[in-house]
Amino acid sequence: MAGLNHDFLILPDVGDRRQQYQAHINDLDAITLHNDILGYFKDTLRWIPSENPANATDWCGRGLNWYGPTAISGDGARVASLVFEAWAEMFSIGPPNIVLTGYFSWTEGESPDSGSYDEIAIERSEIVSKCRAIAKLAVQATDPDRWLLHLGI
Repeated sequence: MAGLNHDFLILPDVGDRRQQYQAHINDLDAITLHNDILGYFKDTLRWIPSENPANATDWCGRGLNWYGPTAISGDGARVASLVFEAWAEMFSIGPPNIVLTGYFSWTEGESPDSGSYDEIAIERSEIVSKCRAIAKLAVQATDPDRWLLHLGI
């Protein structure tokens, strides 16, 4: 899956997060997950307490900033580690080649009845590995001296 990816990195909690995250856009060390996979996870991602470091105010909320940065630390990091580890555990019992139901789509101007759900095909080992790696980063972000950076598409 190429294209619309989300990146996850662990960063030291030094200085202004608004300035710090910008240095890590397109970071080659990031763990990436495709937008379609995170869309599949979306409901459970809303359970994660988070912040938006690009926001000029002290915005705090839940979930991921789909089109920008998200800062996850403390309790949010604990929840994120559990969510991503749970997904990894669930996928680990799946078949070697996993096919998930994606977004519904149709051609503009045609009847919505002519549309269908996209298929998200991924190898079990890849999705389990990436979910576990993000869970490990989140565990590191429970340390007050670190935070998990998510960069949306």
